[in-house]
Amino acid sequence: MNRDKFEAIVKEFTPKLFNYIMKFVKQREDAEDVLQSVFIAFYNKMDGIDPAKLSPYLYRACHNNALDYLKKSKREISFPNLDFSNIADLASEEKEDIYKEIIKYAMAELPTKMSLLIEMKIYQKKSYKEITEETGYSIKAIESQLVRAKKKLRKIIEQKAKTDLGIML
Repeated sequence: MNRDKFEAIVKEFTPKLFNYIMKFVKQREDAEDVLQSVFIAFYNKMDGIDPAKLSPYLYRACHNNALDYLKKSKREISFPNLDFSNIADLASEEKEDIYKEIIKYAMAELPTKMSLLIEMKIYQKKSYKEITEETGYSIKAIESQLVRAKKKLRKIIEQKAKTDLGIML
């Protein structure tokens, strides 16, 4: 591949790749850092990349770099100060908001791979085929990881509810 094409490739793929990375890292500055590292690595390896496989290569690189970034930046969290004393009196929408907050905080405790698979399947409502195309994992591996992730998520929520909130679920 001609190095003169590098600039055209960057212009063509930047918006799509940036949006893809944002699904993982959630912060604009972090997504920019991940994308920059992808393009630097791509520039150094572009002569060995088949032009027909350029798009899958770049998406895979973004996926892997986003995972690496999340692993490095992962930190211990606890539930926010939520008041459960009157939960029985709350409207269903208010309860749902509280439950969403709990799940959000618990998701941060999951291993990155599991968290991303739950995000893609449940929140982004992607099919197994779409997840396979984006991650490169087999459908069986995705199914298996999702089952494990849901069990682990349930355990994290139960432990956090007991230790941080003093309630048993």
